[in-house]
Amino acid sequence: MKHTIMGFQQEKLMELGLDLVHAAILRYFIDFKNTDAMKSEIIDGKVYYWVNYEKVIEELPMLGLKKQSVRKRLYNLRDAKVLTHYTKKAGGTYSFFGIGDKYLELITSTKTEKKEEKPQEGGYPDTQGLGIKIPNGGYENTNPVVPKYPTNNPSTKYPFNNNVEKENLDENIKKIIEYLNLKTKKNFKANTQATVKLIKARLNEGFTLEDFKSVIDNKVLDWTGTQWEKYLVPTTLFAGKFESYLNEKHKEQVKSEGKESKPKQEVEVIWGGF
Repeated sequence: MKHTIMGFQQEKLMELGLDLVHAAILRYFIDFKNTDAMKSEIIDGKVYYWVNYEKVIEELPMLGLKKQSVRKRLYNLRDAKVLTHYTKKAGGTYSFFGIGDKYLELITSTKTEKKEEKPQEGGYPDTQGLGIKIPNGGYENTNPVVPKYPTNNPSTKYPFNNNVEKENLDENIKKIIEYLNLKTKKNFKANTQATVKLIKARLNEGFTLEDFKSVIDNKVLDWTGTQWEKYLVPTTLFAGKFESYLNEKHKEQVKSEGKESKPKQEVEVIWGGF
């Protein structure tokens, strides 16, 4: 069996449930980001690169992909922890991707990993898969399928640590549920699968901890003491109408502007997930 496909370990691709289309899109992402021409942002110490789905389609016409297909494949790579993902909302929605902790396994064979346990050729192993890092700066390319990257590439300067990312996610979920329990005087759990999925989905869309608190505050003020109070639960608050709840004006705001409040509100109830 041929060991590598497009520079990636074929056996590892199959193990992660990825195919040739995933490999082609990943190759495009890696090669393009290393030109330093890709728009990037640093979020919590990690470098993320904006991926224009239409550009992927234009650059890889042989794949015959549609925009939704490109998005799905990139999310597959994210779920496989080969890439990380961040959604930015600023005059539109933009998907940024970074390197996940499984990426190194795609470009490093088991034999290579054993050799890299000690310094090589006057340098020391590089955790980004760029080759051997030289003590006086820069990288020496020891992998023929990985191009030699310029030393000013942001990805060589910022570590990627999914363990830290997971800790931050768990901590945010805990804070959100604690705040909800405080405001509703209930006892929701922060590890319920449906709740975790909903919160994670909203965080992936770029919403912040303060956004969750605002939604909770708005709906507690609007629904407490009404027939809607029973819907002060995660599966309603953090589901599809989250953004609407965040941006709507609650009763006190309406009154302060001299407008008549609307007692009846549309409620979307989703049970068991998103």
